[in-house]
Amino acid sequence: MNLFGELAARFSPQVMGYLQEAGRLAAKEGRYCYIVGGLVRDLLLGWENTDIDLVVSGGGITFAEEIAARWGGRVVVFGDFDTAKVLLPAGWAIDVAGSRKEYYPRPGALPQVAAADLREDLWRRDFTINALALSLGPEDLGKVVDPFGGLEDLRRGFIRVLHDGSFRDDPTRLFRAVRFGVRYGFQVEDRTRRLMASAVEGGLVCCVSPQRLGAEMRKILAEEQVLPMLQMLADFGLLRAIHWALGEIDWALLRGVPSSLRALHLPCHGFAYLAGILFHQPLEAATEAAERLALSGAEQRKLRALLANWRFALWCLHWPNLRPSTIYDVLSTLPEEGLALLWAYSGASPIRERLIAYRERLSKVELSITGSDLVALGYRPGPSFGKVLRKVLRAKLDEEVATREDELSLADRMMGQLTKEDP
Repeated sequence: MNLFGELAARFSPQVMGYLQEAGRLAAKEGRYCYIVGGLVRDLLLGWENTDIDLVVSGGGITFAEEIAARWGGRVVVFGDFDTAKVLLPAGWAIDVAGSRKEYYPRPGALPQVAAADLREDLWRRDFTINALALSLGPEDLGKVVDPFGGLEDLRRGFIRVLHDGSFRDDPTRLFRAVRFGVRYGFQVEDRTRRLMASAVEGGLVCCVSPQRLGAEMRKILAEEQVLPMLQMLADFGLLRAIHWALGEIDWALLRGVPSSLRALHLPCHGFAYLAGILFHQPLEAATEAAERLALSGAEQRKLRALLANWRFALWCLHWPNLRPSTIYDVLSTLPEEGLALLWAYSGASPIRERLIAYRERLSKVELSITGSDLVALGYRPGPSFGKVLRKVLRAKLDEEVATREDELSLADRMMGQLTKEDP
């Protein structure tokens, strides 16, 4: 099989020129150079993918430096794994790795590497469909190398590991099996499924660092078919294996997330699904789960704000005759993903109407005055500025003031009153 035509259709003549020159340079030095992994897989499947990963014999870093010097690019080196990224002037990036084999000192650990031939390099990969290589050599340009049956598994739609120790070596492959399986509509092959179950039962997920677990979950949460992926993770026990709080899932709530995001004109964001998984959890348990996934400080603050405030917000939104400023006060304590979860959880028309009012109108209301205007009126800056400006904003939300002059007049009266109360 030859994929040169598909490759040329995917990339510009300039990039194709880079790739062919890389192949010629390697051959001239008695080395081989192949495109490997996901790009080869997606070329065969007809999926969009422009991530170029090269594997070369004789050292990846030295080869990356050679081609970068020729093309006017620069190199970012990852020395422990003989890999580098070549950043090209036109904005393209090419990853280059030396052909290698790997040894895992313990489950979940980063591998130790040694130089090896192409077959051994492909053998270390996760699944047969990712153990394919496309030659850039001038003698066999575009030829596909498939030592482990990846082409047949692509044809049949199978996710298959290369060897029985695959999940022991790298338990994050459990998550990738789910992601690739659902994305491509493939079945996890029976032996691989048994190995997955055994790995989960053996507690191998506990061996993976929070940073690596978080990275795998972010990739899943960014996928178009995130709900089926989460369901499959739950079916394999992988969510509970990360942390028990991730195993208690309100599926009806999660199924409502896409439509609630659309209704509120919110961007689709994986955090909404993760927050939905933890929606009913106590704050302490949710915090532990967030730490296990290495959520950023900002994400953890959003999660705490959601879990601490959503029940009170929902209770308030049930009351009739709420002033707009009260709706604003209640909902402004929540991250925007929390609005979508309240929409999906409640289902009540009055609450949804208030969510729309907040999202489309109230959250956009801003004052025309600032603390500088209060200074110009002769007041000394202090904590009273924030207090007064918040009260003026509430008045504007309730349409008690309309113009800048109204705002300034009200703020002046409030500041004067505070001055009298606290001379």
